[in-house]
Amino acid sequence: MAVQALQNLGITDAQTEELANTREARPYLQVRAPADGVVVFTGLNGGLGRIVRIAHGLGYTTVYGHLDTIKVEPGEEVRRGAKIGTVGNSGRSTGPHLHYEYRVKGVHKNPASIPLPNTEIPSRYVAEFRSQAEVALAQLRVANSVPGERLADNR
Repeated sequence: MAVQALQNLGITDAQTEELANTREARPYLQVRAPADGVVVFTGLNGGLGRIVRIAHGLGYTTVYGHLDTIKVEPGEEVRRGAKIGTVGNSGRSTGPHLHYEYRVKGVHKNPASIPLPNTEIPSRYVAEFRSQAEVALAQLRVANSVPGERLADNR
């Protein structure tokens, strides 16, 4: 959807891919692995500066560029969510951001085109969640009404 919107504005496929691969971010923000894998390379890589490359199996790899710090080493196994580095401005860069690449069998793919899993919550769980949430919210409202006590932001 986002890719089509960019193309409708006259932005080419190559430009769309570059936009999808670049994520502006605060300096020193933690960069985390999106899936389990093995770190296959860390270090300097030309214009991308400090990078981490992770092999996720079945020919899938991801690359993270312009890092400030690298927190993993080649050969290290990482789990989804593991801290692998921090956002930086290394290499040829005009400001702190994360360069992200997604490859399948060595071929660059546009990350915006990755099919995402169905995240719809089955209706049988929604009612149970809402009833439990109401109980928890009621408890927070009672706790927040006690003078001098503040357990949660009451927005």
